[in-house]
Amino acid sequence: MGWKPNDLGKPAGLSGAPSGEGGHKDLSSALTWYWKRAAEWDAELRALMWALVEERERISRIWACFLAMDYPYYEILSRLYVRGELYEDAAKEMRMSTTTFERARRRAVDRLIAIYQGREPAAEMMRPRAGRAKKSRGDSGIPGQISLGQLGEAHDET
Repeated sequence: MGWKPNDLGKPAGLSGAPSGEGGHKDLSSALTWYWKRAAEWDAELRALMWALVEERERISRIWACFLAMDYPYYEILSRLYVRGELYEDAAKEMRMSTTTFERARRRAVDRLIAIYQGREPAAEMMRPRAGRAKKSRGDSGIPGQISLGQLGEAHDET
């Protein structure tokens, strides 16, 4: 937005500002034009900032809903969409067939949507609750077998 000479050698003025040839010939016209545009830019910028704040709140709510999910739904969504694991690898590591894994993934997404559409505040969703224990990554459910996380905890206690 600088001053540049036009084809006739006259200053072109502010880009987009009314030129002296259209009836607006003085500096006050240019300033009036500038302040009007500045007010429009300000309103547009505020609207964009508000949209960003709303988007950030939606993302925070989705994350809170995700953290509020129970096992295995949390684990499935985490593996696929947070860690970026391949579908088949995640199913194999969780010892599920691909069809069972897909059904569980669909249920997880449906539950995430249901929690998101609920009225509970995000802070309440993230509060620890009884019955929400998540299995650790290496927990196979086989008696006598412990996960690497449990092994680390046992080592820390000694």
